[in-house]
Amino acid sequence: MSTVLIAKNLRKSYGNIEALRGISFNVNKGEIVGLLGPNGAGKTTTIRIILGLLNPDEGEVQLNNITHDDIAFILEKDGLFEKLSVYENLKFYAKLFGLTEPFHKIEEITELLGIEELKDRKIVNLSRGQRRKVVISRALLKNPDFLILDEPTSGLDPMAQIQLQDVILELKKRNSLTVLLASHNLHEVQRICDRILIINKGLLKFEGNTKEIKDSRELENIFRRAVEDE
Repeated sequence: MSTVLIAKNLRKSYGNIEALRGISFNVNKGEIVGLLGPNGAGKTTTIRIILGLLNPDEGEVQLNNITHDDIAFILEKDGLFEKLSVYENLKFYAKLFGLTEPFHKIEEITELLGIEELKDRKIVNLSRGQRRKVVISRALLKNPDFLILDEPTSGLDPMAQIQLQDVILELKKRNSLTVLLASHNLHEVQRICDRILIINKGLLKFEGNTKEIKDSRELENIFRRAVEDE
């Protein structure tokens, strides 16, 4: 299995606050890696460094056989144009990404995510779950090799969470997509991820394969020990 991303000894401080204190991990091609941790653990800082939006104080991120152009990401703020329709939003971003004839690509992606019937609806009239699917559709217009998601199901009702998780699994199955998923939802991470990384207070506290974790109770205990072990 080839390695897509190597994070080496990442350190980042904001004034006197140490957000990251020497985190190292790999992400392999075609796997979904869950980045778990409580609020303030360092998940978003890690993602922003990977994306090149922040420079680490120490350490480095190495990309293998991909560039930042091959990475699509979804952060908490969706950046959609409220008064435009779903199709108008996707068409705008398709042209921004360099697609000269985006119609068929938009059709393909909206069908995959089950939102083809929403194309003429304005963003302002969509539910949170529908908006998230539009944001994922936008990301997929780039044909990314690597998708980074920061709390993609936060604030969604249980059914919308399950639907979005199913979409992520289907994308991996169809496209061998590599995914880094930052979350604090233990059930979500156990359900869709191949590997789990738990960080707390800027340190990597646990790394393991989800197949080796028997059930949600065991994961809860692992998470509790990782968070309390300071």
